[in-house]
Amino acid sequence: MEQLFIEVTNRIPVEQTIDDYLAIDSDVPDTREDMSTEQIVAAVQETVEVEPTEDDTEDPTLPPVSAKSALKAVETLRLFLLQQENCSTLVNGLDGYESQIQNIATNSLKQKKITSFFTTN
Repeated sequence: MEQLFIEVTNRIPVEQTIDDYLAIDSDVPDTREDMSTEQIVAAVQETVEVEPTEDDTEDPTLPPVSAKSALKAVETLRLFLLQQENCSTLVNGLDGYESQIQNIATNSLKQKKITSFFTTN
């Protein structure tokens, strides 16, 4: 640790002092104007009028997709990729999507009441 400190200390130029470091930007002219408290408050409170774009006004609601439809889409994509050359990694990647969709479908199932097994329709 001491060796590291000595190494870092030796890399710092000796001719630079802490005062030089603190006054590093003292030669840069100050171009900002001195603002009064009222001007600062007015600048902060000033609101910019932004015209809404079509994206801002529309609330895109996507139609719900069932797990069955999603699984069918994964299977269709798998069949397409199997017909292509050098797509085996993509086909293998679909397994994760299929598994996740099946988990979502399983978790969304509602447990039946025990009495539903004894009723006859």
